[in-house]
Amino acid sequence: MSLTYFEAGTLAALWAIAQRQPQLAILEVGLGGRLDAVNVVDPDIAVITTIAHDHADFLGDDLDGIGFEKAGILRQERPAVLGSRELPASVSARLEALAAPAYWLGQAFAPEAHDGGWRWQGSDAQGARYELDSLPDPGLPLDNAAVALQVLTLLGITPQGDAVREALATVSLPGRLQWLGNWCLDVAHNPHAAAYVAERLAARPQPARRIGLLGVLGDKDAEALIAALGSAVDAWVAVGLDGPRGRSAAKLGEAIESVGAPLLACCDSPVAGVAWLRERLGADEEVLVCGSFLTVAEALGALTAAAD
Repeated sequence: MSLTYFEAGTLAALWAIAQRQPQLAILEVGLGGRLDAVNVVDPDIAVITTIAHDHADFLGDDLDGIGFEKAGILRQERPAVLGSRELPASVSARLEALAAPAYWLGQAFAPEAHDGGWRWQGSDAQGARYELDSLPDPGLPLDNAAVALQVLTLLGITPQGDAVREALATVSLPGRLQWLGNWCLDVAHNPHAAAYVAERLAARPQPARRIGLLGVLGDKDAEALIAALGSAVDAWVAVGLDGPRGRSAAKLGEAIESVGAPLLACCDSPVAGVAWLRERLGADEEVLVCGSFLTVAEALGALTAAAD
């Protein structure tokens, strides 16, 4: 039996880490957690950020069941950092069964927005309290930034104020609220992530019109995703994605119209969608590219190629 693409990629990453011997290695767990390839590693610290509906074909629609799968990355008496104020009961049950020290957002650590910036408060493994003030907005969820600082503190890498401020001021993640002129690219592909994107866009000066260029895989809840972005997007361009999990532009267009959202066009691919919009986009209009990593990757390639 051969390895899957993800298993082969995980094996390659572990080999590279073993060769380089870094002080700190961060492994992102993919689908679920309990049965994920990355879960062959026993972590020094396990992190669970949020739990929402996604990968329903594999994880189901029950949040408690999804929590059970996610909690599979926890280890006996190893610290766990929880980046949500509320998680399913199955996570708490697993923490208790493993006697894993739990560091909850809002209890052991927290971000607090103030005066255009924010403050972080956290604690180390011995219970000593730490605080960093006057931190810049990284343009990413503050809860996630607070999680990262808490993890570093538990590892004995005490965050230093000036270094943290510089890092937060310069951090950039391709495909996460990435702006190229009046094009915004974000890989949001479930309602939870889409709601965050809508919230961030609502805080910006509003353009004359914001058009969503959307490509969504066939196993995702496209209608819920579109609804979550409804307040931020005025009209849509549907694009098709190929592959066994793909969804055609026509099918996605039907989903857009089923929730009463305006549909401007259906294009065969993200590249075709970019080309269609570039010919018609006004100087006072914006585009949000989202729905899948595949959508953003293809669109980003087309936009950067056009800029060269």
